[in-house]
Amino acid sequence: MKVIIGNAWPYANGSLHIGRVSSWMAGDILARYHRAKGDEVIFVSGSDCHGSPVLNKAKEINKSPEELINKYHREFVRCFNKLGFSFDIFTRTDSEYHEKQVKNIIKSLYNKGFIYEKETEEFYCPKCCDTLDEFGIKEGLCNECNSKVEVRSSNNLFFKLSYFQDYIQNILDEEESWRENAIKITKRYLEGGLRDKILTREINWGIEVPVEGFEDKRVYVWIDALLAYVTASKIVIEEKGQSLEEYWNNEESRIYLVHGKENIPFHTTMFPAMLSGIGLEKSEIRIFSSQYLTLEGKTFSTNRNWAIWVPYIMERYNIDSIRYYLISRGAEEKNSDFTWRDFINANNNELVGELGNFTNRVLTFIKKNFNGEIKGEELPLQWKNIIRRTYASVGNKFEEGEFKSGVKEMFNLIKQGNDFFNKNKPWILINNNKKKCEEVLYICAQILVALTDLMNPIIPFTCEKIKMFLGIKDTKWSFEERKNIRVNRVEFLFDKIDKKVSIEELNRLKNKKI
Repeated sequence: MKVIIGNAWPYANGSLHIGRVSSWMAGDILARYHRAKGDEVIFVSGSDCHGSPVLNKAKEINKSPEELINKYHREFVRCFNKLGFSFDIFTRTDSEYHEKQVKNIIKSLYNKGFIYEKETEEFYCPKCCDTLDEFGIKEGLCNECNSKVEVRSSNNLFFKLSYFQDYIQNILDEEESWRENAIKITKRYLEGGLRDKILTREINWGIEVPVEGFEDKRVYVWIDALLAYVTASKIVIEEKGQSLEEYWNNEESRIYLVHGKENIPFHTTMFPAMLSGIGLEKSEIRIFSSQYLTLEGKTFSTNRNWAIWVPYIMERYNIDSIRYYLISRGAEEKNSDFTWRDFINANNNELVGELGNFTNRVLTFIKKNFNGEIKGEELPLQWKNIIRRTYASVGNKFEEGEFKSGVKEMFNLIKQGNDFFNKNKPWILINNNKKKCEEVLYICAQILVALTDLMNPIIPFTCEKIKMFLGIKDTKWSFEERKNIRVNRVEFLFDKIDKKVSIEELNRLKNKKI
């Protein structure tokens, strides 16, 4: 199967905080999982470089937009690389290639009659020098600068979203894997009737409008950013010598769109409509839209500095501890709260106490008592079935966006392994029944082999370490029994974090020193 995974594009106007990153973790899980299955995967994202958020921030710090974007794009690349995001491409929307492709798509939609001209009254912020849509104002004030907006007459281009009402309704009726928040919000938009969307604005930063008479305007950032999924993937597709249609217009292919709740209507109505307008409508689209992550009971706020910035946390804590926490406590169906106390408990009790303990006990025992090597004839059918069912169950949950549930399945397997180890007491068997002891450890070692596959999408760096211990090279999404287990080395997977750190971090947060 061919798979496109699109993570929402962060604005290149400031550092990332974990509230934003938590909603994007699903993309990397899916990419690693589908690659392990043998699917052809293209995982894309990049820096959103246009629109008033970038322009206003550049003005605020007396920098050019290019200087601001360059700074944060480099930071994003560094952060995502360190966090283990396995993008096939992480590009930017101010690239020459992207701008050319967007212009071509707009011209195609215009020529087909899906984009038309219309004179309207529009909201305008004199301070930002920017036109605003309904998402950009609240109670008559600009969301960016809180200034009073004006109403002006202007000639603009509109995308005929209303034309696609029945098409979007059919997608919603047939789709069974969208999250509940996406279903509810999309239903609400459809019930109110989809309205045509303005796609040009009076601003001097963005993609030029490729239609005569609109040279003084720029393309609205919403169409620019949405089409970036297509343009970024097209770069990779062309490098592979394949066609866009194989991925974007193929009943056998699948597209995952991973983003936060605030972006739902763009991804469930506007984007599918634009794809249909340019003849790309056969591929299944799955929407994985997260609810909100809060911080110590409060909403993340960049203005109040109530946030944990990614550059800060990734330099101080184990990357897989961060990944594991954001995934296992993710805001999938309802809001979730990050607390330092729970983060430390998850690391100490679950990663150290369960996974780390099981791994260390099994491998250390093999290293010490069997010279690091054990052999088995055949894994008992009972255990084969348990492990195979876990692969199937976790895979299904990933594809349905139930990542927290998938993690629970993995830890259930770890618990079964730990219980089996304790029940059979190999520390006693080694003295009176060495053959039985080896059989017990062989089973435990096969569980570890499976866990390096199953947990790789969640904690890839740790799984690489376990594979190195066992001399395993590859990652597959199917159980392969290893008849000869050779333990090369053993070391602790995770370090415990002192519980006092939670108080220190909370005080630092309250003092706004992060």
